[in-house]
Amino acid sequence: MARRPAGQRNKLVIIQRATTAKDAYGEPIETWAEIGRVMAAMIHGRGDERRQAAMEQGMQPATFQMLSASVTRGLRLRDRLIAEGVIWDVRGVVVDSPQRGTVEVVAVANQEIAP
Repeated sequence: MARRPAGQRNKLVIIQRATTAKDAYGEPIETWAEIGRVMAAMIHGRGDERRQAAMEQGMQPATFQMLSASVTRGLRLRDRLIAEGVIWDVRGVVVDSPQRGTVEVVAVANQEIAP
């Protein structure tokens, strides 16, 4: 994966991680906490096996390319991204070589409405 010029990383991406809180009755509920904001290049329709499988299942996949940082290198498959008003569930994370300094994330659009 080639490193993209900064101008191509033009989408603000909010990174969220699932956390547990208690509701008004003291019952545990899953909520989402923001763990970072980064700029990323967002690519629709790029072909790889994960994206192809997602498209065959009727999902809308996208690839996000962002600079390597502690928050992006620490992404997990249970995390999610918010970009362009859409919630994206992370399906794959590839950390590139330190020389290039990028992280590539494959995600699929979630049916929930972004906050």
